[in-house]
Amino acid sequence: MTTLTSLNLACNRISHLPESFERLQALQNLDLSSNRLKSIPEPIMKIKGLKNLDLSYNNITEISPQLVALKHLQVLQLAANNLSKNLPEFFENFTSLIKIDLRFNRIASINSLKHLPALEVITATGNMISVFESAAMSFCQCYLNST
Repeated sequence: MTTLTSLNLACNRISHLPESFERLQALQNLDLSSNRLKSIPEPIMKIKGLKNLDLSYNNITEISPQLVALKHLQVLQLAANNLSKNLPEFFENFTSLIKIDLRFNRIASINSLKHLPALEVITATGNMISVFESAAMSFCQCYLNST
């Protein structure tokens, strides 16, 4: 399984991942949506080549700063979790990020995304965002209407 590049484990009852999961170093696409995760599993953050990560529809309450180890991440989906407050400042380090989906959380600010050079699509409907000022010129789509 060391050559596995895509793995879809959506719609299961996964609440954690074993440490051995980090051995999937060729993995580029990982779908763990609709599971029972309360945090982002540490083994995921050790898969350095990951480009697409879907953690939507879980019970994640906070995002670990260790996530920035995923320097090649292009698509991050965190819709319908239990994220609140402001999106952490370390998000400004996701310079390869093209698309982010933050729908249906309780996020108050996404200003840490405002300088990302590659970011084209932000979907953040159903949050508590009142203002977003971006310096980026590359947006193709930005959806921010609040609940």
